[in-house]
Amino acid sequence: MIIKLPEIGDINKKVEVIEIPVKVGEFIKKDDTIVVLESEKATIDLPSPNEGTITKILIKEGENIYSGKSIMELEDIINKKVILNKEKSIAQAGPAAKLMARKLGIDLETDKIIGSGKKNCILKEDLKSYIKDKRIESSEDNTDQNVKNILSVSAKKLHNSWRNIPHVTHFDELDITKVEKFRKTIKYELGIKITLLSFFIKVCSCALQKFSKFNRLLDFKTNKRNFQKSSHNNISIAINTSKGLLVPVIKHVDKKNIIDIALELKEITKRTLIGKNKIDDMMGGCFTISNLGIIGGKGFTPIINSPEIGILGIGKTNIKPIWTGKQFKPTTMLPICLSYDHRFINGVYAAKFIKFIIKLLTDIRNWIVC
Repeated sequence: MIIKLPEIGDINKKVEVIEIPVKVGEFIKKDDTIVVLESEKATIDLPSPNEGTITKILIKEGENIYSGKSIMELEDIINKKVILNKEKSIAQAGPAAKLMARKLGIDLETDKIIGSGKKNCILKEDLKSYIKDKRIESSEDNTDQNVKNILSVSAKKLHNSWRNIPHVTHFDELDITKVEKFRKTIKYELGIKITLLSFFIKVCSCALQKFSKFNRLLDFKTNKRNFQKSSHNNISIAINTSKGLLVPVIKHVDKKNIIDIALELKEITKRTLIGKNKIDDMMGGCFTISNLGIIGGKGFTPIINSPEIGILGIGKTNIKPIWTGKQFKPTTMLPICLSYDHRFINGVYAAKFIKFIIKLLTDIRNWIVC
């Protein structure tokens, strides 16, 4: 069986092989990581589509590869299972320890394990301690490297975006009193935790349909706006992780309701934070939202996530005295900001875009236009 690199969005988009954690002759299970790839947006673990023994590795670390590239070959898993079922000639381990070693992928012939049983016999407890120590060691070795890889990619991407794109940022604020009341009603009645970010994702989807200039990707080769139908209403979400900034994508937002979006946002955020993103999770975005509301801040200038041409920033809610015409009323206000590529979006168009978002979030009844 030949394993090939699956589709990673743009068929002409290359990714770098930064690690091959397996070797020829090794038996792997389905979904085991066989290659670690680095794209412009993230470091991604590529899982094996099947189980079997690796007979050939057709790529090397540092190589740039494309979708469809042959990565490695696996032999018939039935033959391998026959080999795995044979007893190993280990004198200092009992049957239970041998069985456990096979399940954990430990080679008792080559791995240096000191037994704590009689006559240094290896026990199941020894195997557990060995695995624990190896995981700690592996974590210490790999964490710094993974962090450096992702931070390096993110830094390069952000620097290029800031250097090459003429950013303009529009600042505004909105009254979220009604939408917050509605959000809490859903939470209490349905028992589903829905964050304000879910509402922003849906509203941005509506705005992208009305203001289609924002729903375009920049073609770097021609430096022109290139409309991508496959990216229509796919919203990228900037998430801060221990390994750096990652930007997974919520797909086809226009076809999903608030509950669907909330559930998917929760799941994709969880996968992002623990480093279990799929390749497809990181591809296809057309507009990004960056939420700093939990941390705070009255406003900031978010950097555009190229090749997109717009990004919405969300600040922290605060209570402000707002004049109603008769009196000052304590009102829950939320600062927002919109950075856009001024080569393709002018100030008036951007102002209308953000005012439309404010209109929808100020009164949920305005969603009838979506």
